[in-house]
Amino acid sequence: IHGAPGCLRREGLSEAGAIAKSAIEMEAPRFSGRLAKSVIIKMDERHAIPEYTMIGPTAPHTHLVELGTQAHFPPTSIIGGSRQVRGARRLRRWVVRVIGPQAGIKGLGKQGNRAARERAIASMTFLVARAISRRGTQGRHFISAAFQATASQIEAVTEGMRDRREAAWEAIGGPHG
Repeated sequence: IHGAPGCLRREGLSEAGAIAKSAIEMEAPRFSGRLAKSVIIKMDERHAIPEYTMIGPTAPHTHLVELGTQAHFPPTSIIGGSRQVRGARRLRRWVVRVIGPQAGIKGLGKQGNRAARERAIASMTFLVARAISRRGTQGRHFISAAFQATASQIEAVTEGMRDRREAAWEAIGGPHG
């Protein structure tokens, strides 16, 4: 879109940004929905004619989900500092929502055996934490996938802006190309 008049460039960057934002929101993994909800479009505000648009999630864990992590032992205890407690609760919630239905945790809760359910959740949470400590987590690459999926659409926007720029120059008798 470089070389287009300012209004066309702003319009083109906005349109391309909206395409990319929508794709990232669709590709974002869904657990709490925070990643998808945090996707923003930020236009270059330093220049009168924008040079770029930034698109992406602002959630603090975006890079961990996109790229994965190295082996580390996540917090599993709800005893400790506030960050450790939050991390342990998040891991526990993930285990209950993702692994729980496959392991029959919901069935344990329906039978009224709360103690057995809690032991099963604690055991599975520990096993997940141990696996993360050995292998880390695999990246989901949802941002990369979104940009690859929309590359042709964004290229079409660029071509459209180029055609409009040339038409605008022809209308005023200016330079071409």
